Amino acid sequence: MRFAITQIMESKGYRLVSIDESPDLLLGFGLALESDMSDAEILKQAGLVAGLSTAGSDTEQYEKGSVLVMLFKPKQLQAVWRVLAQGFTDFKQSGEQRQQRFDELISLMLGSIPSV
Repeated sequence: MRFAITQIMESKGYRLVSIDESPDLLLGFGLALESDMSDAEILKQAGLVAGLSTAGSDTEQYEKGSVLVMLFKPKQLQAVWRVLAQGFTDFKQSGEQRQQRFDELISLMLGSIPSV
């Protein structure tokens, strides 16, 4: 996930720097499967919930996953921008197929961040 985010942000003109270089923005991200974190917990922790229903899904083959990306100004506790996406992980897909879908999702999620 880190690689995909870095590539997308660099394509928009942002540059990855160390914390010692006084960055203008901090980017945080997280991902979790439903078995690890419920929608209620995501709402409590992040203040967002996508609300993807699992009703009628084959839980033997699929599990709901959540991806959160947030931007912060240094020294501020509140995010200045955030996005949450949910989808189903297909355990029968190869790792390469899952990675390709994941990279496409990250690209969509970060699409509204302006270029610099």
